[in-house]
Amino acid sequence: MKRLLLVSALALTLAACGGEDQQDTDDMTADDAMAAAEGMVNDAGDAMDEAMDAMEDAGPSYEDMQAAFLAEYAQGEGTVVTNSGLMYRVEREGEGASPDANDVVEVHYEGQLIDGTVFDSSYARGETIEFPLNRVIPGWTEGLQLMQEGAKYQFAIPAELAYGSRRMGDDIPANSTLVFDVELFNVTPVE
Repeated sequence: MKRLLLVSALALTLAACGGEDQQDTDDMTADDAMAAAEGMVNDAGDAMDEAMDAMEDAGPSYEDMQAAFLAEYAQGEGTVVTNSGLMYRVEREGEGASPDANDVVEVHYEGQLIDGTVFDSSYARGETIEFPLNRVIPGWTEGLQLMQEGAKYQFAIPAELAYGSRRMGDDIPANSTLVFDVELFNVTPVE
C-alpha cells in the first residue's frame, strides 16, 4: 500500500511538472517510480546534511551561547545561585520590607539580552513602575522576594525562569537568558 501511494504521488508530480522532456508516466514501471522517488529522498537527505554541516560551521548555537554566559556569570564575584538556577549579585542592600509573591512592588529596572542589548528600561522612560509580583516572569517573582526596599540587585535569569521557548515581540528571542538591574523602592502588601 505504501509503495502504491508513493508511486501514485510520484506519477502525479511528474504529470503536473509537464515539459517536452517529461517521461510518459504510463511507460514508468512501479520499480522505476520507486527508484526515482528514493533518489529524490536521498538528494533531499544530502541537502539537509549539507545545511546542518553549514550551521555547525557557523559557530556556537544560541543555546550554547546562553549556557556559556550563565556558566561565566555564576563564577563572577559575589554571584549567588539559587536552587532554581536564578543568579544574582547584590549591588546595594536595602533596609526596608521584603515583598511576598502576592504583594505589589514599585521598581526601576533595565532588561538586557546577554549581548548587552537593552530591550526595556523604566530608567529610559524616566519613571518607576508598579505591578503585582505574581504577574511577572518566575525569575522576577523569586528574585524580588530576596530584596528589601532600597536594594539594587542584578539578576541573570535563565530562559526557563523567563519566557522559556516563547519569543517576546521583536526584542526577546525564544530561549533567552535575561539580565536585569532592579531597584526596589516600595512594597505594598496585598490584604
